This record gives sequence, C-alpha cells and structure tokens, in this order.
Amino acid sequence: MTGAASADAANVAERPEQKPAETAMGATSSSTKISYYAQYCFHLSPTLNQWCPMRVADVANLDEYAEFHGKSEYLSNVYFHMNHPIKWVRVAGVVVAMSSNDYLTIYTVDDGSGATIECVYKKQRWPPSAATPPPLPSTIAPGTVVNVKGALQMYRGVLQALIVKLAVLRSTEQEMQFWAKVHSFAQTTLYRPWVLDRETVRACRKAAKAAQRARDEEEVRKEMEQEKKARAKEQKRRGDDMDGETEDAADRDMPDNESSDGLNSYQSTTHPPEHKALSLVSSIMDLFPPVPAASSASGLPAAIPSRPDHPLKPVGVSDAVRRSTGPLQSNKFYTNFMLHNQDLPTYLLPYSVSWTNGRGPTNCWGLTVSYATPDQRVFGPTTGPCGHQGPPASYFYSPPIQPSLVLDAAELNHQTALTLDDATDMFVLVSLRPDGPAAPPAVQFPLVQGQGFITALYHGARPILRTGMAILSVWDPYNGQGRDGGPLKPGMQRWVLKMNDGSTWLVYARARTGAPPLAFRQTADGALEGKGGFHGSVHVARVLHPEQGWAAYDHAAGVFAVGVHLSGHTENGGAVGQYSFAFRKVDVTGDGAFLANSPLLMFALPHHLASFDERTRAAVQPHIAMETPVKGTARAVLADAWTMVEPSLPANMGFLPWDGRTKQAGRSTLSDAARHTIAQVARQELGQDMDAQSNLESAYFAGKALAKFALIVLCTHRLLGDEVKDAAADGLARLKAAFARFADNRQKHPLVYEATWGGVVSTAAYTTGDAMADFGNSYYNDHHFHYGYFVFAGAVLAHLDPSWLQNRANAEYVDLLVRDYANPSRQDAQFPVFRSFDWYHGHSWASGVFPSMDGKNQESSSEDAMAVYAIKMWGHVKGDAAMEQRGNLMLSVLARSLQTYYYYAAAASSSEMPAPFIGNQVGGIVFENKIDHTTFFGGDPELIHGIHMLPLLPCSPFCRPPAYVLQEWNDTFSNGRADKAQGGWRGVLYANLGTADPHAAFDYFSQPGFADDKLDQGASRTWYLCYATGEYTWLTGPFYPILSMSCDS
Repeated sequence: MTGAASADAANVAERPEQKPAETAMGATSSSTKISYYAQYCFHLSPTLNQWCPMRVADVANLDEYAEFHGKSEYLSNVYFHMNHPIKWVRVAGVVVAMSSNDYLTIYTVDDGSGATIECVYKKQRWPPSAATPPPLPSTIAPGTVVNVKGALQMYRGVLQALIVKLAVLRSTEQEMQFWAKVHSFAQTTLYRPWVLDRETVRACRKAAKAAQRARDEEEVRKEMEQEKKARAKEQKRRGDDMDGETEDAADRDMPDNESSDGLNSYQSTTHPPEHKALSLVSSIMDLFPPVPAASSASGLPAAIPSRPDHPLKPVGVSDAVRRSTGPLQSNKFYTNFMLHNQDLPTYLLPYSVSWTNGRGPTNCWGLTVSYATPDQRVFGPTTGPCGHQGPPASYFYSPPIQPSLVLDAAELNHQTALTLDDATDMFVLVSLRPDGPAAPPAVQFPLVQGQGFITALYHGARPILRTGMAILSVWDPYNGQGRDGGPLKPGMQRWVLKMNDGSTWLVYARARTGAPPLAFRQTADGALEGKGGFHGSVHVARVLHPEQGWAAYDHAAGVFAVGVHLSGHTENGGAVGQYSFAFRKVDVTGDGAFLANSPLLMFALPHHLASFDERTRAAVQPHIAMETPVKGTARAVLADAWTMVEPSLPANMGFLPWDGRTKQAGRSTLSDAARHTIAQVARQELGQDMDAQSNLESAYFAGKALAKFALIVLCTHRLLGDEVKDAAADGLARLKAAFARFADNRQKHPLVYEATWGGVVSTAAYTTGDAMADFGNSYYNDHHFHYGYFVFAGAVLAHLDPSWLQNRANAEYVDLLVRDYANPSRQDAQFPVFRSFDWYHGHSWASGVFPSMDGKNQESSSEDAMAVYAIKMWGHVKGDAAMEQRGNLMLSVLARSLQTYYYYAAAASSSEMPAPFIGNQVGGIVFENKIDHTTFFGGDPELIHGIHMLPLLPCSPFCRPPAYVLQEWNDTFSNGRADKAQGGWRGVLYANLGTADPHAAFDYFSQPGFADDKLDQGASRTWYLCYATGEYTWLTGPFYPILSMSCDS
C-alpha cells in the first residue's frame, strides 16, 4: 500500500460522521452509535485473525462496510458484525444439499438458525502450504452434520465459506460443545461493540504512519539496489574489469511487495479461479429468501393491528415450544394432533398414525400405525350426476384407522398427554407423557411425510407392541442374519410378525450406547411386551412381499429423519427448475460410521418419481412399492436426499394469455372489427361500480371482484389501445381506489395479525362468533384462494402503473398476504413456512384448523394455480427475481401434481387413480384419504368441474392442457349439455373451452344480446374474449380477429 492510499483509508475511516471513532464507548444500546475504526487498528481486533464460531444466520447478516470495502487487498473479503471485522468463521450444521463439478464441491449447511451457507471446497491440486485444505472425509452426504472452518468470500451476491478444514460431528455431545462456543463467543465478543480509547487509536495511527514511511524507504532502497545490480550485470557483460557481485539468489526471489500482516498468503491459494466456478454457480439462484417485512417496528403494515388471541387455542403445544418453533402450521399434515381430542389420523404416506387415546380395540394410549391395502378401499355409488361413461364411482376412500400395530408403553395411562415438542412445515415430533404435559416423555415419535419406518424413541419406558388383529407368530426365517445373507448391522435387533390378516411386519430395535438390548415376551392377549425399560429406538414397517425388499429394510433400519430441508434453484436463464429434499438423519447412538452406512428408506409419490434426477432415480427400490390412499403407488428410495427437476418452467408466461400448445406468450394485435367488438364490451363493463362490487363482507368475493376488474383494465391498456383510452385511464384510477380500501384495512371485516397460530385473518369470526364466516378464513381455511386474488390484482396495478408500487402501503400490504400463505423462509418469524403449499404432495391444502378424519383437503385446484401464479407475477413487477422464479417452480410442480392426482386424462398418469374412479375426469374434493366427486356447495356437473376451471388465467392452459380440456368437454359438456348449466357456471364452461376450442369460446361471448347473468361474479366478457383470442395463436389458417402476433408479454 502506498502512503497516499494509506492516508486515504485512514481519512475514510475517520470521517466526521463516523466520530467518535477515537472515543471510548460503553455497552451498545439502541441509541449507541457504533464506530468503525481505521484499518490500522485491525491488528487489535478480537475477531479479524480468529476463527469466529457463529450461527449461520449471523454469518448471513454480515455487512460489507462501504467505506472500507475494496480500498485495499488487506480488506479483501472482510465483513462486519457491528464494528467487528471478520474474515474467518466456524459454523456447524447438517449438509442439506451438495453440488459438484470438476473444480468445486459446494455443501449447503443448515444449522437451524434460519439461514443456510454454501461451503466451497476447491478440488484443484494444491501446492504444499500450511493453508492447503486437507482431503475431505469420504462419508459426507446430505444429512451429515459437519463442522466447517472457512474463509469468507462473496460470490455473485452470495456469502460463502471457502473451506480450510471440515470435520464430521458424530455425536450430539460434539454439537453441544460447538454451540457452547458459539454462545460464549456471542456473549463475550460478537454482540459487544469493539471499543478502543483515543490514545490507542492515535498510537495505532502513529505506528501506521511510521510503518508506511519504513516501507516507502525500503522500496526506494530496493529500487536502488536493483539498479546497482543491473549496472553490475551490464558491466560484466561488457567485460569490464570493475569488481562487482552477481545477484544473490535470495534477492532474486524477493517479492516486490511484502505483506506485513500475512493475511494475503491465504488468498493466494484459496481464492477459486472465477471462470472455473461459472459452470456450476453462475446461473443458479436461491429461491427461498424471506419476503421483506413491513418497515414498522411490528413488521406489519401500519394499518394491520395485532392481537395475541385466537378463538381456537392449539392443543398439546406449550408456550415454550411455540416460542422455539415459531408460528404454528395451520394447514399441514399433522394439524389433527393440535385439535380437539388429538386422536384423528395424520397421513404420512404410505402409513397413517393416530393416537389411541384409550379407545379402539386395543384400549391403550399408544400410537396406532395404519396401512390400508387397495382391496380395503370403499367406493361410492355409480349414480353420480355427471353422467360419465362407465359409470365411475362417485367417491373412494380407505379405512382411516386400521389398528395394524400400536406402539405403546406400559407406563402410558389415562393421564397421558400428547404434546408436540418440535414442529416445522415438513416434520413434527410427537411425545406421549404418562403423567401430564409437564412430565417427561415415555416415548416420542419423529414424523415426516413418506417415512419408510414408523419410529418410536423410548426413554426408559417398557415397550409394548399391540394390534387390533392377532399376532400369529414372531419369527425370523434368517435367524438374525441380514436378508442379503450377511449379519445385521452392529447393534440392530429384528423380529418378524405374522398377523392373522395375512400381513407381515418387520420390527427393529437399536439400544442407546451402554443400554441393554430390547427383550420381548408375548402376552396372553397376543401383545409383545418388553421385559424391562428400554432406552433406544423401535422401528416398524409392513412388507407386502416378504421375499423381496428385506435387504433394503435391513440396510436402512436404525436411522430416522428429524427434519427436511427444502432447497431449490433455477438454471438456463430460468427455463429449468430443480428442488431438493435433504432429510436430517440421526440415530440414537450418534455413531458416525453407522449413520454413514445406513441410508434412509423413504417413499416417493408418482409425481416425485416422474421428476427425479438420475442420481435419485438410481436409489429407487423397484421391489418396494406400497399403495397410498389417494396418491397412487409410492415407491421406496434409499437415499438421504432427493432431487427433482422441472425441465420446462413457464418463464415466458406474462399477464396476457399463454398458449398451451406452443408454450408461448404473445401480445395479440387485433383486427379493427375484433378490437371494436371487445372495446364495446370493455367500455360497458368498466361502467360497473367497482367499489360496490368489491366492498363486501367476504374477503374471497371481494378479491374475486378486484381481480375481475384488474383483468378488464389490463386488457384495455394492453390490447385495446386508443379506442378505450379514456375509459381505461378512469378504470385504472377507480381500481386503485377500490384496492386502497383493503390496503388501508377499511373493509367490512378488517384483517388482524393474531399471534396464537401466527397469521393474518379476517376478524369475521371474532365479531360474529361463527368459525365458518367467510368460508372459515379466521380459522385459516382457503387463505391462498382469498389472498391470491388480492396479490394478483396488486400485480396488475403495479404492472400498469409502476408508481403505484412506490407507495409503501401498497407494497407492504401485498407482501403481507404473500407472507401469510406462502412465506418461503424460516427467517420470517411471524408466519409459518408455506402455510398452504405442500411440497411433498406438490399442491396446496385449503383446510385450516378444523379436525378431519380424512385429513387435509382442497377443492379448487385452479384457484390453487391462481394463488401461485399471483406470486410469480407479483415477484415480476417488484423486480424480485427469486420470488418470480420460485413462482415458476411452484407452478411447474403444481401442474405436474394436478395432472397426476386431480385431472384424469386418457394418459398414463391416470393409472395412479383406481380404475373405478378415473372416468370422473376430475377429482372434486381431494382429501389426504378420500376423493369425492362433488363440491362443498352442490353436486351438479358444472359445479364439480367448473370449480377446477375458474378463474381462467394465463396459467390455466399450463395446468389444464388443451387436450385434457377437450376430452373433458366431449365427455361431460358437449352436444348442448353445457347450455343446461345455470347462472355464471355456463360462462365458466365456455371460457374454459377457449383453451381447446377458442373459435367456439369467442363466438359464444361475442354473440349479440349476451346475458351477463351467464358470468361468474369474478369474471368478465372482456377478459374471456381476450383469453380466447390469445389461444388462437396455435391455430392454422386465417381467423378474422388475429392479424399478427408479437412476443411482448
């Protein structure tokens, strides 16, 4: 560094607004002004040259101090917590994802603090150096808990740790030791400002100036010495007799600039060549950053009040657990455990579990494990109203509670309390406490969707295995040997149970280190009872084909998942999406070798299997397949992580109609006749009273009204041009005014943030006492339907007038709604992660905190798509690329799921549904355990099918392809049957036909004398006509409305 550069850095660090930089400071407070000392003081920092043990969330929040960053090589890759300069960190957590190429391996590490960090290992050949990273342990895989020492670096906006050393943490004790260091470092150093007194700072400045003068003098001396040597060489070359000395080897190798601090020596060997990393990470974007909270202290928009109470208090969740886990999941697979008697089923797939609660044939207090075979399904009558060919069954379901096996304990009794001790969006830990909710648990059950074993963790209780059947025999045809002929894994025990219903169950046990193994005896009533207290895990699984698949169960037994980390990114300019589940794997001993050699056995649903990448597909076990209640055949996967790929994201889908055949979006340039026809309709519809139609008691119908007018205004601005210019401007102004009522929270039932569950709800239930007011919004029913319409309307407003988005109240209001139903990050402590969307099932659940024997349900698949599409478009208008691309990925996952489980086309995917039901063409109401070809509001064909059509949007043909739409029309509504539909449902049917036969749809809505009572209250002729013209882009031959197309969407 030159003297000028040094002085510049000093002056920058001590600018007047940074003072008192040379003043002693006390403990920090909200009013304390933290001083950033000049870099000549950094050698006194307690953090710069230290390995700083930190939470990943704290690492992610490190700042680049603008006044220092880039001023010198000395400050390269130095970041700040408060005023602490930090360059080297230590983090520990579970590896949740891995990426690799020829040059790098990137481990994504999650420590549960609400953020993840990419830890980068360079694979190039290293020269001998103290900074050379050692070879990594060969056992690292998703699910491995690691301790990483690394140097910070920023790569394309992502803060990474460049691995210097990585070690596997093989026990909970090691993890706790690390977290003790993190806590101590945070308390003693990290969260206390670094303070230097004036005299120390002045002494440092003086020493820095003296050192700089010495360096300058040394540089001059070297230059003179080199010049002298150069003259000597020249004289020698000429043969002069002048005495001179040749170059000294040490001088010849001396660097031009020496580092006084030694820090740069690390960078010379560990900074990865930029071009080598591009092929791996240059186009990858993390899709799950938090949605910004409002700028107020509460994190909520100023117009949204908060209250601590909710009419329904969750059962079995203590205040301490709620504080540690964050907002509660109202719409996830395990909600029944928090409601009423807590004894309705939780559907894990392929198994379900339920608390016996002293009832049922076993009359105990353990956890029932159920599995229903396809021949146990119950089918409804074939006299449905739709008149489908076949005719198909009107519904089907499986027996919800089959007491196949009950994991019980002798200590459990009528005082037993069921509690939830940990809960996230994809994991829950259920505890059974024999002496009430404050007592220690006798047994715990870690539950995730798709688990291959149901696992019970016994804490000294005496295990009992009961059944509602009868155990015919307890046997082991392999005499304790593995199914593959070798021994069972060390520490594992196995029993094979034959039941009187013909089923076979495998039971495994693994004792904690130092605890005795489990010993069973069979009692008079046919149960298996432990001979004494047991400390360890018991794992049960049903095998459908005992001669196949045992080796996989033996291989996986003893480990279980205690969490799932979701990650995802897009590639190829947003055209390809990828998402992964990394299961956090543990066992009861913490034996690292055992964990490394024991992959998880998990079950994947058909839509997972269809999108697995090659590595995950190779882990599928072809001989282990089990039927699920309504999601087809699940297949076992022996892996600790899955990766699914969506190869065709709708990245080019915009606000205007999107062609389901060409997969393209375009802006239609209409003929004068077509434009005139639609303009007349638009002018008439813009004359309607937006305020009256949206100022309703129902958030659902109010949102539909706003979205309806948003689409009309969109068409007038984007498609109809000057012919409706004045009406379009007036319509936009009135739409803004109508929307403002809700952004200002002045509607008839305002919204409120309630902290019991953690969400924004209608106050309707608070004021009326009716839990089902506004379709149960206050109890978390249908939030993605209700709020999705508002998000979409807000996106249109911001698209047509970007200045509308600059109003903070507007942006914060829409962001709030997105956070409520689709918060992507645990860093948002006010809302649960993905309240509505279920990444395992691939679609949303609409039912909230209402107990249900058949589990969660959703009726309108098309409104599910609307809610996701709204997120995509809101991200687009905000310039939030992560949100937009997350919406694209969610929409692709949703389309795949809906086309597998909701829409039954004449294609291979329909085979996932039972043959007696496929002829219905569409599901109706899809529960976790039942599909009912009906609706909650009627059983007419137009209702059952139409609720899966509305609203018609650009995303409609993406989810409901033209071929399926045509098949459904021909089967159910052709030959005049659609004209029998009553009210607005007739318009829905014809608008949906526009996806497959836009000629017919355009003719229907453009006919003279069209009666508006054939329109749904959330629909308009203006949009339906424009939607049909957008679908003309694939037709061959001339058609009068379309003259040309351009790609401006």
